[in-house]
Amino acid sequence: MESEEKYQVNGVSLERIRNRNELRVVKAMRSMLPEQEGFCGCRVCIEDVYAATASNIPAHYVQFGAIILHPKLPSEEDLMTILAESFAKVREHPNHSVADKEPGPPQSAKA
Repeated sequence: MESEEKYQVNGVSLERIRNRNELRVVKAMRSMLPEQEGFCGCRVCIEDVYAATASNIPAHYVQFGAIILHPKLPSEEDLMTILAESFAKVREHPNHSVADKEPGPPQSAKA
């Protein structure tokens, strides 16, 4: 099934509806990553931190072009606390062995 068909219901595309917190998590990860001593930064660990953080904050879906009057988003402080916890969990229990770890960019590199 093509990407555009995956997100269609009755001929209506749902691809333009996104969780507003997704990009907030990405931006917060970029800012916090250089501070994470001992974090390997491989693809698997980055994805695990992203998934753990996104799973622990409430979703807030919006349509592109929608007017949002009073968004109920987690505070920056709450987001950073949850993200720090996710980094710690993944650092302590990586989802891979050192042997099968994919190389990632140095932890000080910003995307």
